[in-house]
Amino acid sequence: MQRSFMPGTLTAALINGGIIIRTGSTSAFTDITDTAANIISNRTGSTTNSLWLVTISNQTAYAETLAAGSGVTLSPATTIIAANSTAQFSVSQTSGTEIGRAHV
Repeated sequence: MQRSFMPGTLTAALINGGIIIRTGSTSAFTDITDTAANIISNRTGSTTNSLWLVTISNQTAYAETLAAGSGVTLSPATTIIAANSTAQFSVSQTSGTEIGRAHV
């Protein structure tokens, strides 16, 4: 499922959709993930230790920095997707209330 949106929050629905196409920014920007609680509650059949992939395509001419919402851990902690680039992340539910996200 593909999504296109403007800056702000990477919502639970976007993260659980698997493919995020990022457009619209006119300068470098930061997007923050939704909270782990929202990501978990939005994901059908998600259990501790479940794992899925998310692809983010930054189709802007500017760098995208990812920031972690409450209960979300990013690895590396400072995650930047270069302009006009795509990155893939493994997302794992590490407990009933926490999500980990690592750059693949």
